[in-house]
Amino acid sequence: MEEKDDYVEYESDGSSEDTSAQGKSSALEEELEKSKQAEAKQSLLVKASQLKRKAPEISPTELIVRQEKEIIEHLSDRKTLMSVRELAKGIT
Repeated sequence: MEEKDDYVEYESDGSSEDTSAQGKSSALEEELEKSKQAEAKQSLLVKASQLKRKAPEISPTELIVRQEKEIIEHLSDRKTLMSVRELAKGIT
């Protein structure tokens, strides 16, 4: 293998070392930010339990009223599926 006389070995001027050091520090900063975000993020289970705690308590009368509304809504759905003749005869 022949060596060429005009070959000059590359010598670093030091600027690339500075950027790599900055890259390492920025990488560390990114990792810190990610860890903070991970701590800030909560699981869905935790969020759901917090929302249940914050939700206002439903009184028994309100619960009964809501159940009755649901029943009435379901009854009206059934009647729309019945023919006029069945509705006139009172078939349920």
